[in-house]
Amino acid sequence: MSFNEQAAVDAVTTIMHDVLEKQRYCKGDALANRKIGAMFVVNGKQNLGKARGKIMTSQESVLSAVGATHWTPNVFRYGKYRKLNQHAKVLTGHEEGNLKAITCFVVDVDYPAGEKPEYGWEIDCFDVQLLQRVMSPNLVLGTPHGYQAYYILDEPLWIKRNDQGKLPALISAKMVSSAIRNAVAAKNDHTDVGANHFGFFRMPSADNILEMDEDTYASFAELQEWSMSLQKTAKNSDGDEPAGPRDQIHTAWFKALAAADVDAMKQGGLARNNTLFTLLLAMYSSKQPLSTASKFAEEWNARQTDPLPKRELRSTLASAYSGEYQGAELSFVKELCTQYAPGVTIHGTGHAWKHIKRSREERQHSHLDEWGVDLVHLAEASTDRVNGHARFGVEQLERDLKIGRRSLMRLLDKMQASGVFSVQRKRGRNGCILVATSRMMEEYVRTDKRLNAQERREMLKVKNQQEAEETPFMVEQLNLFYTLKPVEVPPNQRY
Repeated sequence: MSFNEQAAVDAVTTIMHDVLEKQRYCKGDALANRKIGAMFVVNGKQNLGKARGKIMTSQESVLSAVGATHWTPNVFRYGKYRKLNQHAKVLTGHEEGNLKAITCFVVDVDYPAGEKPEYGWEIDCFDVQLLQRVMSPNLVLGTPHGYQAYYILDEPLWIKRNDQGKLPALISAKMVSSAIRNAVAAKNDHTDVGANHFGFFRMPSADNILEMDEDTYASFAELQEWSMSLQKTAKNSDGDEPAGPRDQIHTAWFKALAAADVDAMKQGGLARNNTLFTLLLAMYSSKQPLSTASKFAEEWNARQTDPLPKRELRSTLASAYSGEYQGAELSFVKELCTQYAPGVTIHGTGHAWKHIKRSREERQHSHLDEWGVDLVHLAEASTDRVNGHARFGVEQLERDLKIGRRSLMRLLDKMQASGVFSVQRKRGRNGCILVATSRMMEEYVRTDKRLNAQERREMLKVKNQQEAEETPFMVEQLNLFYTLKPVEVPPNQRY
């Protein structure tokens, strides 16, 4: 499906959630009731690296920038320009502590040069199994080396300081973001779990939108409950290193990263600041005094080929010892070791679940057949019939089959294209999905006395035409659907 510029505008508008003022400020406008906030827009990867772009304080200004390459989809309290010299200025203010509202979570999948697969191969990796349903992204963008998936909240999550000066909503949001990234990473090894949770991402445009779903948005309460259940399960699990911290400074990974020379920037990965931050979190969780951590940070930085500025060093130390974090998260540690200490083995991943990975072809086809078996049994057992077809709501099918929206649509397309099933989709306020097998249609024609002779002939003609067009593969699949009983497949084994 191709998307036009209006689709990009609609996507950006949805993500902004009316957090910013609608119109640009004009001289003479009253400031008292004006919404305060800022988003940042950058055009070009080179400018992104140098933090050169524009600060947008209204929806109108953000929408006028659609077509730029990068933006901050989440909203900050303010933005400022810092002058470098007479001819150049850079953006400031896009730090976590300055966040005003979180409107979405973004996952970035980045492949090595020349290895980016067709999107169809990776479509299922962005489906995340929550407690009650499968969450699919609302927006998927193509990037030069991969894909970015947006999970948009149904309403903004407001970031406010409590009486202790901490940001509890931000801490919870980062837990949710990490959980989503880890779920995607379990199915796709190229997921960048260490990227800034609420930084710059690709901006939707007519050229990069691959998929849009504006029907269902996630609530933060639902995501928070899910992520907390993962944390609880991880703490109670046996055999793996728990998600929470232990004495992390006496591990092989800590020693390896402490001795590593980390690049200033590495394409698609983590860098000096995140590496030092992870090491300092390990020291904090291991009850090391602040003075010891400060000395360690200065010595580690001095050994680097390209050391951090002193101000950034102090800021990283203060953040690690702020009390907002428990310790180094093992998913980050694994990513860092992959890049800077590849010989180190990490025992335990910090995940609350295990995943048995399958080949791409198996992922692409076998699960559609499993879901197809379940759907046929649901259809034949259904008592809600319309003209011989079982009637389902879209969300009902997603919940019952534990399937994402995009996978459900592909399943229905495959069943309809086979000629063995009748699939109808009704849109609108009372929209639904109607599914019938040939056997269901035959039973309907035989038993419904309201049909006149012409209608019976037409329906039987369709049925006979379907049977005449069946290939051996279709017959085999139909027999499979009719003879197999539904199998309960655990949600984490469906990927």
